[in-house]
Amino acid sequence: MHVLLFSSKVFKFAYELESLNISYNMALVSFFNEKQDLRTFPEFVDQIKSYKAREIALHYLYLKDKNGQFDDFHGITKSATEDEIRAGLDILDETGIKVNVFIPPAWKLNDSSIKVLEKFGFNLAETQEVFILISNKA
Repeated sequence: MHVLLFSSKVFKFAYELESLNISYNMALVSFFNEKQDLRTFPEFVDQIKSYKAREIALHYLYLKDKNGQFDDFHGITKSATEDEIRAGLDILDETGIKVNVFIPPAWKLNDSSIKVLEKFGFNLAETQEVFILISNKA
């Protein structure tokens, strides 16, 4: 399982950053490859939530589809974007993780997606070129 393969590396790296008092962010995929739902990994989620010096970002719902194809998030419709962001947030919400930062797959974002992120209360999105301040309500 993808989550379990990388969890020891993630935890070791996070521990080192925390011990050095360095702030960092973690980008989580809610339902990796349309197979691995974060809700089925409670120990992983609890460990992530235990770190203090981190900001958690939603890194989309799938990242890759069930066929292993990289998600073309920046090319989907506004309606599909809304459905998939909502589904990703629902999974994170059920795990007790709250996010207001979004990092899209391939760090590419279209204008209609920014409107969807604003609707869901995101404050910031990160792309390849820039950070996008979505809301100044922070």
